[in-house]
Amino acid sequence: MVVGFAVEDVDRQYDRLVEKGVSCVKARETYKWGTQPAWFRDHGGGIVNFLTVV
Repeated sequence: MVVGFAVEDVDRQYDRLVEKGVSCVKARETYKWGTQPAWFRDHGGGIVNFLTVV
């Protein structure tokens, strides 16, 4: 299952979660259509996507 959240600053969320040892599935990347997601795995094995529109 994938759950997504729109956030104001995906870089800040990424850095905060990596510092806490959360497993990053796919690092930040800016797509040509103007979004920047960061994908993490939660403790239950699900995927959590944090997304900023740039």
